[in-house]
Amino acid sequence: MVTTNTMQPAAPNDAQLVAECLAGNRQAFGRIVERHQTLVCSLAYSATGSLTQSEDLAQQTFVIAWRQLRELREPAR
Repeated sequence: MVTTNTMQPAAPNDAQLVAECLAGNRQAFGRIVERHQTLVCSLAYSATGSLTQSEDLAQQTFVIAWRQLRELREPAR
């Protein structure tokens, strides 16, 4: 019996996704949001104690991140 191992390409890191965003790939920013939304929402909920407020804060955070992406000093972080 012959088995083949198919290797999945490595997921791009945050710096690569930021570079893709800056090159015009909006889907790359969606991947950044997917990757970090749980943490951002959790932090916002811890700060507010309100699910509704935390969701609004998280959304605002990502909108600001999108608008200021070119000013990011450390894309890997």
